[in-house]
Amino acid sequence: MIRIALGLSSALLLGGVNAITANSAGKAMAAEPWVSCLYNNKSIPCRRTFLCADAPCDRFKIEWKDGVHDTYTRVKDGAARNVGFYKDARGGEWMLREYAGSFGLINQANGNTIIFDMSLEQCPNSGLSDLCAAKPNQASAEPQQALAILLKQLDAKPLGLYDGVRLLRINKQGSGSLTVSVSCEREQWRVQSSNNSQGRSNVYDAPFLAAPGINRTWVCTGPARVLE
Repeated sequence: MIRIALGLSSALLLGGVNAITANSAGKAMAAEPWVSCLYNNKSIPCRRTFLCADAPCDRFKIEWKDGVHDTYTRVKDGAARNVGFYKDARGGEWMLREYAGSFGLINQANGNTIIFDMSLEQCPNSGLSDLCAAKPNQASAEPQQALAILLKQLDAKPLGLYDGVRLLRINKQGSGSLTVSVSCEREQWRVQSSNNSQGRSNVYDAPFLAAPGINRTWVCTGPARVLE
């Protein structure tokens, strides 16, 4: 998940999300204070850092209090002045909508949502209420994807995101482990490496295998730490 989401803040836009004020640009490269944020309706503090030295700035980073972070780059304008389209570091596409100094992001592929500078109590009465609407039976609605079911049964543990793929570790009975890599964007997977009881590691160069629908399962929709 991959949090995966944002561009533009209070006191920062000229005429919506299309331009950032000189005041905001002056804060470029400096992290803003922590504020209330939502990721798929889960309350987690986050903060934003603009990644430009001058205005307008179309690239920013969102950092979450639990250590996850991601970068978003504007790729095109929306039909309305307060709407824009962004891509994250893995090529995921997000629509950003600004409202009263806050903004929301929605992933165009999997429906993940991020709401910046707003609490869960405030959201239902805001112009972003559709992004924080209750999603009943969300867990049971997850598609029955074979690889996701297998990884769940094997108690695979997410390690994080590296070079655009999600890594998961499966502990083998007795000792040792397997590391599986999943490309959510391409809907593919492979066994990447294994470790035996002596700590020796084997890295495999096998081709990726198809995993259609994996991007809409827990493997890809959950937040993921970016591994350096």
